[in-house]
Amino acid sequence: MSKIRVLLADDQAMLVAALSTILNAQDDIEVVAAANTGAEAVTAAMSHRIDVAILDIRMPGMDGIAAAQAILSRVPDCRVIMLTTFNEDDLVAQSIAAGAHGFLLKDADPEVLARFRSFGSRPMTTDPKEFGDFIASEIKKWSAVVEAANLRQKTQ
Repeated sequence: MSKIRVLLADDQAMLVAALSTILNAQDDIEVVAAANTGAEAVTAAMSHRIDVAILDIRMPGMDGIAAAQAILSRVPDCRVIMLTTFNEDDLVAQSIAAGAHGFLLKDADPEVLARFRSFGSRPMTTDPKEFGDFIASEIKKWSAVVEAANLRQKTQ
């Protein structure tokens, strides 16, 4: 079985090292390249046969959204997951407009990261209904989290 080949791009070296460790611990995933900027990510994507690019949205120079567009124009079979600290609607919209296939918050449970296998599997990601179902389930989950947080604030 061939492994899902991953590119990680983030300007925080410790985060890249931690994500690499988590992903490389999976039997079917291999981090084949890492980058600190969007421009480095584009170069790495063209140099390696990557299946998935995990890109931080905010990096110096070329940001992750611009890098996603550039990578997808050069490696159209690649699946892009945007990684960010910021849960802002405009960033999600910009990421989707750039062609991103997923959006992951940096404070997510590490087990969530390994779930992106479906993004590395081309037949699964070409099904808009499946992606829509995935997004809908994530929205429901996050809505419940936000609702619980709002209730906590009201009771304090």
